[in-house]
Amino acid sequence: MMEGAGIKVDDSHVSQVGEHNAARDANKGDSSPPNVPQDGESHNRERGGAQKKKRKKTWTKYKNKKKKQIKDKIENKPSSMKSWTKKYDADNPVVPHLGSFAHPEMQKQFGVEVTIPTKDGSGEGDGAATESAAEEKVPKRKLAALIGFLGSKYSGFQVNPAKRTLQAEIELALFRSGILSATNFGHPSKCGWSNSARTDKGVHAASQVCSFKGEMICWNDQISQDEQLEKMRLIVNSNLPSDIQVLDIKRTTRSFCSRTARDKVRYQYMVPSFLLMPPDEVKRAFVDVKVEEFDRNDPEKNLNDVVKLEMLQNTRGFLADYRVSNEQVENLRKSLAIFEGTKSFHNYTRKLSSSDASTSRFIMKFASLDPVIMPGLTNEDGSKSPDSQWVPVQITGQSFLLNQIRKMVSAAVDLARGAVTHEQIEQSFSRQNLMKVDVAPAQGLFLDRSSFEMYNEHKVKNAAKNGGESVDRDTLDWFEAEGKELSPAVKRTEKLKNNTIIPHIVKEETEEGNFVKYLYTHDVLFNDTYQIRETEIGSKKKPDGVKEEPT
Repeated sequence: MMEGAGIKVDDSHVSQVGEHNAARDANKGDSSPPNVPQDGESHNRERGGAQKKKRKKTWTKYKNKKKKQIKDKIENKPSSMKSWTKKYDADNPVVPHLGSFAHPEMQKQFGVEVTIPTKDGSGEGDGAATESAAEEKVPKRKLAALIGFLGSKYSGFQVNPAKRTLQAEIELALFRSGILSATNFGHPSKCGWSNSARTDKGVHAASQVCSFKGEMICWNDQISQDEQLEKMRLIVNSNLPSDIQVLDIKRTTRSFCSRTARDKVRYQYMVPSFLLMPPDEVKRAFVDVKVEEFDRNDPEKNLNDVVKLEMLQNTRGFLADYRVSNEQVENLRKSLAIFEGTKSFHNYTRKLSSSDASTSRFIMKFASLDPVIMPGLTNEDGSKSPDSQWVPVQITGQSFLLNQIRKMVSAAVDLARGAVTHEQIEQSFSRQNLMKVDVAPAQGLFLDRSSFEMYNEHKVKNAAKNGGESVDRDTLDWFEAEGKELSPAVKRTEKLKNNTIIPHIVKEETEEGNFVKYLYTHDVLFNDTYQIRETEIGSKKKPDGVKEEPT
């Protein structure tokens, strides 16, 4: 206490202020408050180390999980595939793909003779592959091939073990032509192989694109690169079956991937006009057709075993003579337009839940062309089948789900002919609703165009930087542009489409009646589509009288 002039003053606060100032001066430059231990830096280091260990542990756990998945996948292969692998491992440590004709078992199964030169030089190889090995080494470049095909005889496009696929046939032709080396034959990853689209079994294409690293077997300084590539195209075609054609070959950038570089794709579906027949007329047309009771969920029975083509023979002639009106075509166009834009297509595919984000797709355009009359076929006895009318439908998008296009065509046709309401179609896009949508036949679908606009724009920009020269890598002009003349490749594509693919679809329908069977099963045999089976995610609410089907 301080005393002065008879006044007592408490000086305890003065000493406290002094202590605080002393502590502040001692900790000058430190953001920590007084009397706090100065171990923040070490604490951060310890925390960072713990996080690093945690990340490393998580990454190690992920790698071990992946290794186990790969091991389980190999062990769980069918016994036939495991025997293939074991048998071939004894001679070659690196096993070719089980779906490639480079594998001995594939050659044996399909009767394909392929001789691959050995590393020591003994043994004769196939075609130009052997000749190029003996001559001066030719340069290897990244290439893109535009391919058209009929898919009726093949089990889809992508290589599959023990299946005859289109990719396997094309790979074999490239090897026999000398473009694909013996070391890369049977190993898609080695040559950087990629496909712009994956077509299902029975689906055709006028514009599939494959990219890969290949040898320039026609390398010659005296002729242009375009002439070299054209010669290579003709050589490959000479080694391909008649139902597969290479329409163009272009050189691309080293990083080009046909799957990721493709920015949009257009499919075409040929709709026979009798599919637009109103439901009441369809039932009258099939009134005399009787088949045994059939459960579509019974795996022991195939629909073709129950619905015989002979049963539908009388009806087929009536359906072939059916012609659509202008009003029906306009209704179809309006129905197709409903599917345009970004929507959830969980009801238009398989094996994906409504909550899966991948079911959201952007449809750029969905429209129909004018109806066309296709001439009937001349039979062996000289008789001629009746002419038929078809309505071509084209759909353009970035990418599509499994069965999505065929289900969309089925639903749009049903809406146009009054078999389903506009409200029901709108409900099918809601993630809270699950409903059954039938799949239209695969025989009417084919890949029409593949577009690489972004890649082409990138090439043009680079050309400007190089003084107007695009080096020796071409733009992929495989999609028609308004106001521009069609490129030779697009002209070849149109010729294949109009002279081969569409007539083949018509012939297939005449011989097999796939669309007639579809119409009968869709309208007469079963009538359980477009019923909402789940009103909200997670709840099972069924309409009265509707049985729940297995997913």
